[in-house]
Amino acid sequence: MTEHSDIDPAITEMWRHTLVEGHEDKPSSYLPGSHRCSFCLVPMSGVSGVIMKALRNRTPSRKNPEMCNY
Repeated sequence: MTEHSDIDPAITEMWRHTLVEGHEDKPSSYLPGSHRCSFCLVPMSGVSGVIMKALRNRTPSRKNPEMCNY
């Protein structure tokens, strides 16, 4: 893999962690809801979706509605 000197190592590590382990949100994954983020299982529809939008600003992503905007 080619190393680039202009890439921030913290950002690279954040992406590595997200892609390998996911961005789980354990407490929110227990809330009821049918439409969920495919990575962290946060509900994005119904009453739980409204709660997540109000508390954590989690909504479906503009580019992929199967994932949250985290």
